[in-house]
This record gives sequence, structure tokens and C-alpha cells, in this order.
Amino acid sequence: MQVKELQLDDWVYGIDGAGGKHPSVISAVDIYPTNKTPRIVTLGGYGYQQEQLEPIPLTQAILAANFGKKNNTGLYGISDDYYDFDIYEINDGTYLARYHNCEMSSIPDEQVLVCYVHQLQHFMRHCLIEEDIRL
Repeated sequence: MQVKELQLDDWVYGIDGAGGKHPSVISAVDIYPTNKTPRIVTLGGYGYQQEQLEPIPLTQAILAANFGKKNNTGLYGISDDYYDFDIYEINDGTYLARYHNCEMSSIPDEQVLVCYVHQLQHFMRHCLIEEDIRL
């Protein structure tokens, strides 16, 4: 992963020296003083180089833990008076996320393909949906 793909509060896997993967939330980006390369700092205070990061694949289990199921077709999402947000799997590991503004019909609907948790987080932030993703 490249640092430019990430934002604060994104979920990623941090890979330790033994090859273990640890789900981590990004809390800061800084520069290693010795080699001047970017370092991702997680909520636990551990720093990772970009080579030590992997995206977390989006799964049905993550969707079920974070969104209500809308019907029996595998559609998950959020609906309220202001917007409708839907997400469903279109292919193995590829999901379509859709946003519709219910208040202002002049705002066009948006949709994006996502495969990883951080991509879903970015789209939700873009749509001003202030929901935290839990793993």
C-alpha cells in the first residue's frame, strides 16, 4: 500500500516482524528521521512503513456487523430521512456502494466499487456519512 491511498482513521493490517497481521487504525502519518520515509502511526502508537501495511478485504461479516440487512438479496445499508446508503457484493470480493440524497433531488446519486475496508470508509466520508466501521 502507498501512504497516499490512506486517510486518518482508516483500518489497515499492520504486519509485524514475524509476519503477523494486526488490524490497526491510522492515527497519524509522520517521517522516519533516519531515512526520511513515511511512517504510519496507529492508535496503539506503533509505527509501520508503507511496506508493512496491507488493506483489509471487505467481507459479508464486516458488512453484517456494521449495517442492517435491507432484504434477502444480500443488500446492506443505512436508510434515514436524509439519505439511503446501500452496499452489496457484485462479484467475489467486489462490492458496489451506492448513495442517494433523499432531501435534495438535484444532487446526483453516487456509486463506487470497493474491495477493501479503507475504500468503503473513504466513500462514506465523501458522502458525509459519520458512521465508524467496526471489525
